[in-house]
Amino acid sequence: MAVRKRAVHLIKEARGNPQQLNVCQFHPPRINFSGEYYPDLIEWQNVTRPPALRDITDQELEEAVEDFDFVERLPAFPCHTQAVQRTVQLVTRASIKVTFLRPYLTVDTSVRASKSVKKLPT
Repeated sequence: MAVRKRAVHLIKEARGNPQQLNVCQFHPPRINFSGEYYPDLIEWQNVTRPPALRDITDQELEEAVEDFDFVERLPAFPCHTQAVQRTVQLVTRASIKVTFLRPYLTVDTSVRASKSVKKLPT
């Protein structure tokens, strides 16, 4: 609950900062390896407002601290590309082969084998 309260506080604080008119370029944050807790892994001073929550009011954010179904009501956004989806399917198939059909293989060799078969001239 404390993490949710802190998240709402940080979002409201980021909303108070003047908006940039240009598109923000994403830079992975530096990791603070000396942090004791998960939220301490990054520095929160340079956090921007989350675009996915731009239509959510401050009042709704405050209510979300107590409401665990809040995330379910957020709009669905695609979180990966078609290439990632294909890779997930490929690794899933390879895992099934390794687990059930050919237990002497590893997932890595199965993925490599299926990729090399596709490259053979027909």
